[in-house]
Amino acid sequence: GEEIPPDVMLHEHIHQNQQKEFIAPDLWWQKYLGDKDFRQEQEVEAYSVQYQYIQKHFPSKGHKEALFELANNLSSLYKLGITCQKAESLIRWSSKQLLGK
Repeated sequence: GEEIPPDVMLHEHIHQNQQKEFIAPDLWWQKYLGDKDFRQEQEVEAYSVQYQYIQKHFPSKGHKEALFELANNLSSLYKLGITCQKAESLIRWSSKQLLGK
């Protein structure tokens, strides 16, 4: 019954857009569940956009803590076999790449 934070909604919206690149969402889910590299790519993109939102809409003193939380989620929830430090690096790098687009 709680409201979903806007940065989390944006993260999920990214996944919706990713699924639109496939003929059907089921095909995206099959690849997502069966291909660790694809899952990592999709999640890094979503977390990077989420981090950009946080940087834009929240005070800078919370950015480092938010990045750590996002990286911890990325490194622990998706069976990617990456450390929190690696996840943080991927989110930062991807976020910078997206800004250049």
